[in-house]
Amino acid sequence: MDVSFSSDYQGVKGLLGNLRRFFANLELPEEILSNNGLEFVSYETAEVLKKWGFT
Repeated sequence: MDVSFSSDYQGVKGLLGNLRRFFANLELPEEILSNNGLEFVSYETAEVLKKWGFT
């Protein structure tokens, strides 16, 4: 599924905000695939995804 959200924020803050909204409306996916952009490989993103159960 390819989903786009808009955000007032960019970078990690925008990514995590969009993921929170997306996951609030749908169940968590088994995996997340990315283009390895800086937002996806940041420490902050990794910590939040761990809290959500991603490894």
